[in-house]
Amino acid sequence: MRRGHRRDDLRQQERHASWYRDTGRPTNGRSRLESLDPIVAARGTPHNIESRILTTGQRVRSDRCVISTRWRTFVSVAALVATAAAPAHDVAFWRAVAQAKYAPPPGSDIPALTDELTVMLSSPDPELRDDIAYSTLTSWIYQQKILDADALRPLVERLLANMRRGIGEQGTDSVFGRSFSTLMLSVIVARDNADRLLDAGAWRRIESAALAYLADEQDLRGYDPDKGWMHSAAHTADLLKFLGRSRYLDAAGQRQLLDAISDKLAKASVVFTYGEDERLARAVLSLIARSDFSASLCGFHVPVRRTTRSPRAAPRRRRRPSRARSRSVPARRRRTAGRPA
Repeated sequence: MRRGHRRDDLRQQERHASWYRDTGRPTNGRSRLESLDPIVAARGTPHNIESRILTTGQRVRSDRCVISTRWRTFVSVAALVATAAAPAHDVAFWRAVAQAKYAPPPGSDIPALTDELTVMLSSPDPELRDDIAYSTLTSWIYQQKILDADALRPLVERLLANMRRGIGEQGTDSVFGRSFSTLMLSVIVARDNADRLLDAGAWRRIESAALAYLADEQDLRGYDPDKGWMHSAAHTADLLKFLGRSRYLDAAGQRQLLDAISDKLAKASVVFTYGEDERLARAVLSLIARSDFSASLCGFHVPVRRTTRSPRAAPRRRRRPSRARSRSVPARRRRTAGRPA
């Protein structure tokens, strides 16, 4: 009776394993190299079908090995990510750097410190994000010029990736990383306008990312009393302004920038009340001030005339802000003198 059952089992296994005869694959669906079972992973071609079929116990042990290995790998990767994300220096360290006019301590690992600051650009804490991360990086990139072309290349790629994280979300903290990465790119482009550090390919990627971000960003909040400035539209306008002054921008690119700004103003879901419209206007002026600007080519339907002197305007009475507004929205101070304008 047992011999009959054994014979029937072999026939059934042989039918099940018919597809594997030519490929040398075990019947549990794993290739010889994929299996962790030492019997199946052994080199050489088996001489009979029984040697090519894993028993139930062998399949269970193999599956357990695979699950255990994958779990250990996942835990290791998660630990590495957590370690990389954790800041190596506390707030007191960065406050001391700011008090020293953003001079890094002697012997500092500048790439590592730059990575820390880049992470802080996404922080909902306004001190970490605005007063420390943005201000320090601006000083190192534009004023002290500590970061050279080789250091800026990986920073540009990281900032470009940050601009797409959480895109389309509204009312979440992900806007800080997108908005302040865009603002940081404006500083890099301003440095390139002065020192010519970016190649054409990197500049084109920044241009494309800026236009896409202007169109796709849905979180247009300006200021939060607890978390500070978000200002995504204004920060994008700053980037467009410096792109508009670049040697790489051609006539077609000028038209693209103007069309993108026009579309944003027409389709924005909010009324800009925190100076975003003025910042966008400055981006337009950066184009008009170019020697190769063509009003007709860029779609201007009114004559544009350059003047050597600013037109005299009638004096305008200054409007005093209400007490409620002056208490809730502080003036946007930049503690880094000489930042890009």
